[in-house]
Amino acid sequence: MSDKNQEISYLDLIVLLAENVKLLIAVPICAALIVFFVGYIGPKNYTSEAIFSVTGPASAIALERMESQLVLDRVVSSFPAFKGIPKIQAREQLAERVKVIFGKDKLLILEVTTSNPDQSKALATTIFDEWTRSDIFGIAERADLEQRLAYAKTGLDAVNGVISTVKSSGMIASSQKFSSEAAASLLQSLTEMQVRYLNDLMNIYKELQNVSRLDIKQSPTLPVDANARGRGGLVIRTYFGVFIFLVVFLFIKKMWVNSG
Repeated sequence: MSDKNQEISYLDLIVLLAENVKLLIAVPICAALIVFFVGYIGPKNYTSEAIFSVTGPASAIALERMESQLVLDRVVSSFPAFKGIPKIQAREQLAERVKVIFGKDKLLILEVTTSNPDQSKALATTIFDEWTRSDIFGIAERADLEQRLAYAKTGLDAVNGVISTVKSSGMIASSQKFSSEAAASLLQSLTEMQVRYLNDLMNIYKELQNVSRLDIKQSPTLPVDANARGRGGLVIRTYFGVFIFLVVFLFIKKMWVNSG
């Protein structure tokens, strides 16, 4: 008996769908179109995105520092759009527009969203500039180490050149101006200089490994409509949501009529 009732219920559902096929097609389409046009003509938000790679000690605090009060206050003070707005209020407005996340391969992604495309990109650029001004990256320290590294390489190349010239030409052995002691002393001095430059190079390389490094994978992009993808998904969800609601409503109504 239960199987027969189940077959009847399935049959009733099929008949119900067939009787209301126009309603089930038209109403969800109309609802989806309304959602689409409301989203299309409504206010738009534009997102500018920048991608960075941070290595070294700063990688652990880079995300927190970008969203910190220190960076936000610097942006508020330097960005024209926040002039005349109390600092606390401006900072809160800025924090709502900024999103910082870790993406794949530990890349740091900065997203800035506003209602103005030019403002989104300018604001993202300003945040990046103020962020890199902080001392977590050791930019000045890295520049000093790289300069010392260049000097050490130049000095080592020069010493290697002198040693190579002296040994290949045999000028010390053939010259009467040099005694064996003087020749040995000269080569020893050159060798000591060579070792000193090599030690300097190794030490500088080690120091550079302990200094954070910032690589820009993608500068702030031209803003795109942040709601474009979400709008399409919302339209699809609206269509199927209204369709399912109508099916349930019509089925419940049919059961109510039959029970009466």
